[in-house]
Amino acid sequence: MLSSDVGFVDLAHRSLGHRLSRSDRAARTGRPANVWGSSAPGRAAFRSPKRPPQTPNRSPSSSGRPTLALPMRQQQLTGQLKEKLKENLPERFAQRRRSFAGFDMDFIQKSVFEVSDEERADTYEQMWATGGFELWLANYQDVLLDEHANRTMYDFWRNKVHQRVTDPVKAEKLAPKDPPHPFGTKRPSLEQNFYDVVNQENVDILDVNKDPIERITPTGVHTKSGPREFDILVFATGFDANRGGITSIDIRGTNDQLLSHKWSERLDTFIRLATAGFPNLMFVYGPQSPAGFCNGPTCAEVQGEIVVDFLTHVRDGGYQRFETSEDAEQSRTAHVEEVFHMSLFPRAKSWYHGANIPGKPSQMFNYSGGLPSYFDHWEENVAAGYKAFTLS
Repeated sequence: MLSSDVGFVDLAHRSLGHRLSRSDRAARTGRPANVWGSSAPGRAAFRSPKRPPQTPNRSPSSSGRPTLALPMRQQQLTGQLKEKLKENLPERFAQRRRSFAGFDMDFIQKSVFEVSDEERADTYEQMWATGGFELWLANYQDVLLDEHANRTMYDFWRNKVHQRVTDPVKAEKLAPKDPPHPFGTKRPSLEQNFYDVVNQENVDILDVNKDPIERITPTGVHTKSGPREFDILVFATGFDANRGGITSIDIRGTNDQLLSHKWSERLDTFIRLATAGFPNLMFVYGPQSPAGFCNGPTCAEVQGEIVVDFLTHVRDGGYQRFETSEDAEQSRTAHVEEVFHMSLFPRAKSWYHGANIPGKPSQMFNYSGGLPSYFDHWEENVAAGYKAFTLS
């Protein structure tokens, strides 16, 4: 998000906009542009599945901390490939509910250091060739827990980026020798041709940690080292994840309390489905759910089924009101934090725990214990007669 210490001047004649609305226009017009942001929205500003890599006349990308992007391996699906993807679908669908992240893949039940260097390198190469999130969520089980195990993955990733980016200065900015954060502790973005675009002569990488943007001007931006001119500024700065969508709605609970006010300094939920003071309200794919580490359709489907089953119980029991308690939700929040601090995730400033939004509470907004653990906690509540809720 934009920092409050970045100055603005009269921008009446400037072209400004969020990545979703402006980046494609910049590519079509050939006007000099700056993409402000290095995570998934920033990567997407350089990606077009319908056209070869192309950028405006001069396109600097402002990078605060490099995102550890993984290969997307996007491709056209032929008839033969479609049939192959349909093989064993029932088994693969069932596996989604047993796996950590709701995919038809899961972590390797071994430590990085239980295998030889050669076997580990072969495994990394196979996952790299496959692409997608395997390197993140189907890797060795201690990659996100142990710093030394994590470093083996980071060094492998860095070597791949340096092989791909031809300019060593750009390569070091995007994949520095010392990790900007442990691998996978910020959500890796997927890239199709980002590093190909970076190789173009008309693309620069600006490290705003060393040369911060001080103000936006009528002709571009002014950094610590001086002015930089361009016509279009694309804000690829991300979102208020997990919390922003629901708190932007005027939801009021008992005593006319706004949900946004309740969650302004601390966010508590029970099983990421309900919050005290807001009876007859349930939400899915929201704060403290597994959503940040989960296959979206699986997570939404699973939580949706839980909601349906619970509301069926409420209806069949003749109840008209349900509400969770502060004790129940605070207990679950404590568990979310406990699991979070058992991992390497606290080592990165990320939207997982609100670090991208000034003033947002610093706490874990995503459940990092995995989908099976999430199921277990809900089943415990069901087996105890929905003790976390008061029904009337």
